[in-house]
Amino acid sequence: MAEAIRALGEQLSPVVQEPRFGILGVTKKGRHLFICFTLRGTGIRVISAREMSQKERKLYVELC
Repeated sequence: MAEAIRALGEQLSPVVQEPRFGILGVTKKGRHLFICFTLRGTGIRVISAREMSQKERKLYVELC
């Protein structure tokens, strides 16, 4: 992702054997995103990225 993100994260319950994490963040351009990722070796593999839901936005505003 080319945009920098200020993020709030937590580990998600994985269905597969690989731990997955989710973060809520706002890009420099003001987009509110939820990103799901896993750690691979020394890198990060993004699994999905989407706009935050209203509930996630509310949580992000309350905590950040």
